[in-house]
Amino acid sequence: MGIPTGKIGPRKWIRFLAERLTPRYQRDFIAGDLQALALVPRLYAWRAAKAIACIIKYQMIASFDVWLVTGEASLLWVAIAGSPFLPSIVLLMLVLAALRVRDAYIYSAGGSPGAMAPEAGGIAMFVFLAETALGWTAPSLALPTERMIQGAVIGAVTLPAWRMIFRKGEPLDKRPRELQESLVAAWHMNLLWAAAGVVLSLTNAAAVPEIIHGRDFLLGGLPVVLLCAAYRLQKDHFTGMHPRAPLSLFRDPRQDELLHQSAMLWFPDRRKSSKLPAYVYAEVLYFVVLVLPAGLAAWRWISGDSSAAQVDWRQLAINVGAMAALAALWICIKRLNRQTALALRERAERAQAPDSRGQNE
Repeated sequence: MGIPTGKIGPRKWIRFLAERLTPRYQRDFIAGDLQALALVPRLYAWRAAKAIACIIKYQMIASFDVWLVTGEASLLWVAIAGSPFLPSIVLLMLVLAALRVRDAYIYSAGGSPGAMAPEAGGIAMFVFLAETALGWTAPSLALPTERMIQGAVIGAVTLPAWRMIFRKGEPLDKRPRELQESLVAAWHMNLLWAAAGVVLSLTNAAAVPEIIHGRDFLLGGLPVVLLCAAYRLQKDHFTGMHPRAPLSLFRDPRQDELLHQSAMLWFPDRRKSSKLPAYVYAEVLYFVVLVLPAGLAAWRWISGDSSAAQVDWRQLAINVGAMAALAALWICIKRLNRQTALALRERAERAQAPDSRGQNE
């Protein structure tokens, strides 16, 4: 018997629903297969349901850890202490099963403080709904109201904290960890480089004594202002940050955190144009201000100014060499910022591709 005749191919809402029900980290693997299935809606829905069930089963097995489950069971048992034995066992099994499904959808993410809020709300809501359903269908298996509230509140606090601490170690997926390490390294280098610029400004003022009152204040503050202006001019929004996505039970919060932080790197939000970007002028002026005291000292010596004798030429020579090294290092630091930001954005685009495709269709 062949494929039933009629409209071939799934309806868009069925395909969108199938992709949304697939664990996020596995959507890329079956999105193409689901799109290629030229079946009537009924057969497509059946094939998609089987594929999603297999992926969830695989994810649950891969993310299972006996010590994690043991800790969850112990904490939940303490949370509902004093409750009848059989209703306690029923709720324990239901919550542990729900958390295994939760793990299937977030695997292979590491622990993150951002995951605690949605997990706490999800656990409290699940306990309430499960006990309400048991109260309607099997009252003998439902906990007393006060014990249900006790378990929901204490479990919503202790279980997410335990899961975050347990998953806080090395994530099963190495790529997010590598990107996060690159992000931290880029920020450390940015801060250290900026601190080196401040030190150069201070030592320049000491090496070349001021003649005009207020010069040191001006040359010391301008580099900081120009550096902030160069950063701000690269960003589309005033905050210069990617807006945080709403918390969700089915999305890895680490992904949003990294994307949010990547937008704060020294990397322009806008695409390149034929004109020289404004932030480049600010960067050039930054180095001009840094080297300006050396130029003033050279002018005093050439013009025969008596104040040239007060210049600390040894310190000034060291500063000029340091400024050259700082300029060369800035090229490498900007390259690191660019590579890290592009890698994070590429990963985010791959993770969000199934969602955006389903919403646009």
